[in-house]
Amino acid sequence: MSRLVTAFRAVVPDFARRPLTWEDFEATCAQERLAVDVRPWRYDEQLFRRQRRIVLDAKLAPTYRLFAAWHAMGHWVLHPGDEAHYLERGWLNPIERQASLVGLLALIPWTKGPPYPILEKAMAEDDRLTFELLVPAAVEPRARWVKFRTTLMRYRPPE
Repeated sequence: MSRLVTAFRAVVPDFARRPLTWEDFEATCAQERLAVDVRPWRYDEQLFRRQRRIVLDAKLAPTYRLFAAWHAMGHWVLHPGDEAHYLERGWLNPIERQASLVGLLALIPWTKGPPYPILEKAMAEDDRLTFELLVPAAVEPRARWVKFRTTLMRYRPPE
């Protein structure tokens, strides 16, 4: 996880040091020359590498949209190549876990330094996305790990 944080901090120096905002995301996209579209979309987010474009579903709740935005940026920074990435239910392979950890650490920074949390599991139920992480309870060299669970709502509740 330390390598993931180091690689991402090369692009976003404040990553995992403070909560990142939508303005931080837009500034990072400008720095990386990535266009961002927020519009109705069939996936929560989709990264088009060749077109240098990230599309985010306009229907997403603001906090979840910010998570999805940083998730896409995680793919951009950590997973080079021509593959287009998109976020939808049923994902938890190692590449998606890395991108999701980027999204979570952008929202909930880990300021204690290494060791960093490990995303162990993600579960989707209705409009809730629940993440289970292993979080160090103590700092090195004898880190003990505890489970931590957080949930994001994908869509705004009806008014």
